[in-house]
Amino acid sequence: PQLSSNCGLEKTKPKRRRRKPSKPGKTAKNQERHFVVHNYHDHADDPDTPTEEKKTARKGGASVS
Repeated sequence: PQLSSNCGLEKTKPKRRRRKPSKPGKTAKNQERHFVVHNYHDHADDPDTPTEEKKTARKGGASVS
């Protein structure tokens, strides 16, 4: 008989905890899940007229005249 180097003591992998299946729309802590809402718009068919640029308020500093 041949002796193995570990003498029959094999390391066993620790068992992983299984996740409890969560409800749709809920997090693991049973909180409401947030969803991103995208608002896409195709500008390919828009008319080529330039839009009015909004004047932004100054952010401080001295005015130069």
